[in-house]
Amino acid sequence: MNTYKYTYSKTKVTLSVDKNLIKMAKENRINISRFLEEKLREYFTLMKTDAAGFEPATTGLEGQRPIQARPRALKRCI
Repeated sequence: MNTYKYTYSKTKVTLSVDKNLIKMAKENRINISRFLEEKLREYFTLMKTDAAGFEPATTGLEGQRPIQARPRALKRCI
């Protein structure tokens, strides 16, 4: 059974990630591929929303720290 929210063709990639982060992700049973996909989708959704000139609704997120996209930081990595 496919439990993924989206169905797309996938491509294998090689990334360099701090070994301590990998260790913590494994200890916490985090699927790094799925995590990266979700965060990239969030980032691109935020960029689309910012380009449209309005902010996304935050109903139900009271008291939670906002996730902030950092385009400059990402550009350095590209």
